[in-house]
Amino acid sequence: LLLCAFYYNKTFIVFVILSSLPLLSSLFFSATILTLISHSCSFSS
Repeated sequence: LLLCAFYYNKTFIVFVILSSLPLLSSLFFSATILTLISHSCSFSS
């Protein structure tokens, strides 16, 4: 029973990680774009 609960807990953790991956990647993508924009703005000025 404990092993079964541990297995379902691990599956739930993997599911949470997989469902939060698009959000994390979009946040990282927007942060990278903002950094590039600020760098290009400081470079042009």
